[in-house]
Amino acid sequence: MSARPSGNQTNLDRTLQSIRENNPDVKEVNLNNIENIPKEMLVDFVNALKKNKHVKTFSMANVGADENAAFTLANMLRENRSIVTLNIESNFITGKGIVAIIRCLQFNEFLTELRFHNQRHMLGHHAEMEIARLLKANNTLLKMGYHFELPGPRMVVTNLLSRNLDRQRQKRKEEQQQQQIKEQEEIINMLENSLGMEIPPELWAMLNQPPPTTNSKMPPPTSNSRMPTIAEEPKIPMPPLRKSKQNKPELNSENKFKSEPPPFQEVKLKKFQTKSTAQKLREEADKTSLRDMIQLKRAKPKSSSSQNSELAEKVNLKDVMKTLKPVPRNRPAPLVKLTPRDELLKDIRQSNVAYLKAVRNYLYGHKLFSCTDRWLLYR
Repeated sequence: MSARPSGNQTNLDRTLQSIRENNPDVKEVNLNNIENIPKEMLVDFVNALKKNKHVKTFSMANVGADENAAFTLANMLRENRSIVTLNIESNFITGKGIVAIIRCLQFNEFLTELRFHNQRHMLGHHAEMEIARLLKANNTLLKMGYHFELPGPRMVVTNLLSRNLDRQRQKRKEEQQQQQIKEQEEIINMLENSLGMEIPPELWAMLNQPPPTTNSKMPPPTSNSRMPTIAEEPKIPMPPLRKSKQNKPELNSENKFKSEPPPFQEVKLKKFQTKSTAQKLREEADKTSLRDMIQLKRAKPKSSSSQNSELAEKVNLKDVMKTLKPVPRNRPAPLVKLTPRDELLKDIRQSNVAYLKAVRNYLYGHKLFSCTDRWLLYR
């Protein structure tokens, strides 16, 4: 067999025969980049996969597949229940063939990955929108190898794939919970039936199961029985470890959890050493000194003195305001000697002649009038 330039050394006839015979050893069919494959052989491969139950991956990238092969693939996906990954990249499939394959995915619940990128013919905007619409009916596709040109279908397909991933994750969690419940039930049955012993309440709590109302009782021990039962173990009295603990009552493991704490009257407190009179006097002196210091700090209420002073000031102010005489509104102007400037201004106000001068004289002069004087002069 001569080596192919593509590097793919798949034997076409032998692989086709094993697919038709449903050989369990053939789980992956790789026809990528094989040169000069007859189109009739491609159709035979696809038709042979209809009844096959062991092939998981089927790849036929860059083999010159056309619309006829695409329609055959669509019919194969309606019946096949084993293929998980399908790769048909870099072929001559048009938008109609891709839409036919996507339309048949609503009847297929096993395909999780589909790759159809880099076709010779562009799919077109209508085909992309139709793909986004048809994928809403599929709940198992998780990966898609195609770059959408339109942003709308791209976002729709991304959201649909994430939805399918979430459903797959939720389904996996439910299966794990069911598996755990089955294992717990098997453990409980084994403990009750096979071993034939009572299950303690602590074990029921660990298994998250309520304890049964009627517990299976143990059969009476025979003379031939050598191993002691579990129910007889807590009845054996334990020897005291120390002499100081001999008077204390011994409690079983169950009574320790169920026993309530004794009331306060029965508790016996230890006797402390009596303090000498000198220590008592010293402690009292320390306490009294600290209390006196605290009282001295708090004995000076600043708030009361300040409030009294404010009240006294308010009273004095009211009395002073009563003694004051009301100020007359029309008070005479204070006597001030008139300057030559005031006399000039008075003459200007009384005269009917308007003294007009250039504004720059007022702006650039040294000894000029104020703003009010300028306004009067201008007036």
